[in-house]
Formats: sequence, C-alpha cells, structure tokens
Amino acid sequence: MKKTMKKILLLSGYACKSWIWDKFIELNKADYIVDKVDWPLNLTNRFHSLEDYVVWLNKELKKKNYDYDLFIGHSMGGLVALQLANKLSINEIILVESFIKTPDAFFKNLLYDNNNELASKIENMIKNESIHYSKELGYKLKNLDLTETAVNFEGTIRLLYGDRGYNSLNKVMSNLDLSGRLADKMEVSIIKNSCHFPMVENPYEFSLIINNILTDH
Repeated sequence: MKKTMKKILLLSGYACKSWIWDKFIELNKADYIVDKVDWPLNLTNRFHSLEDYVVWLNKELKKKNYDYDLFIGHSMGGLVALQLANKLSINEIILVESFIKTPDAFFKNLLYDNNNELASKIENMIKNESIHYSKELGYKLKNLDLTETAVNFEGTIRLLYGDRGYNSLNKVMSNLDLSGRLADKMEVSIIKNSCHFPMVENPYEFSLIINNILTDH
C-alpha cells in the first residue's frame, strides 16, 4: 500500500518572504506535500494584530479547501500557526524561532555569520518588506505573552531555535523563559550554527530535525 504523504503548510515571519523555505522544500519534495504562504502586502499595513493574519489566512485556506496535517511557522508565522491551529483540526505545529513570550536579548541576532551573501539577502528582504507591515504590530510582537494560548492548545507543539553557536540546548532553554506549564507542554530542539533563520543557515540539519520529528510518531 502506498504511504500517504503528509501535507505541510509553511508560514513565514514578519517582513519575510516565503523563499526562506525553498531549500527545505527542495530537500523534502519526495517526502511531503508542501505549500508556502506569502503575506498579502496590499493588506499587511492594516494588519495590526496577529488575529488579523489568522482571519486572513483562515479565509484563504477555506477558499482552497485546505487539508493540512501540520503547520510549520517561522517567527511571527509560528504565532499565527498557533492561533489558527487552535481554531482548526490541526493537532501538530512546529514553531521555528517563534517566541511565546518576548525573547531575551540572547536571541537578538538574525544570523550566525553576518559577513556573507546570505546575510545581505536576508537584511535586504527585511528592509524591503518591513515598510509594508504595521509598526503597531511590530511593537506588539516585542511585548507579548501567549502562554495561555499555548497551554490551552490541545495538540503537540514543538519549538526549534538556532543555537547561536553554543551547541547547547540548556543554554537556549535558560534564555527562553518558559514557565513550568509551557516547559511541560513543549519539546525544544536546536539547530547548530544558526540564529533566527536556521532553515537557510543550516538547511540540512534543519531538515533532518524536522524529519526526525515527523517520523517519531
């Protein structure tokens, strides 16, 4: 009997384009059915809350008769995934560099190596895209606490973070400020030699960890 392929929806972060997922898609095209989302730049300057993104995306998925097994969201996209999955029958989400609470300064760097072509590409993307996004939302993302939303999520939440060069899960965990309830709820993994964009900085290890997660159940 032919194995049914998992259907995955990839959600990008604030001021990010969906090309950040392209290497992951390329590496896994034989294993999963993957869609990715670009946020609507004609509307994002009026999206002043995460809920605005949730409402928009919910409508878009209904138009297309969505049928996904899993959401993987980066940064703000992970927070959108969390809130939308609560509304839908999605029982598994993977949050990549998403922060349930406002992050510690430990997580401030965008990239592990800032002196290369990739750094310029990422920085230019953020510069060009950010003008289309609500500054009010940007402020909210720096002052948030979605503990109750996460704790009340009935499915499985897994968190992935760049290790900032420390190769230490304990180091990352100590700076996440997860309460006891959150720590009990979530499984955290790290990707070596990466910061806020592990899927492009270390795509092979990123894919390996995702594959391990998805084949572990």
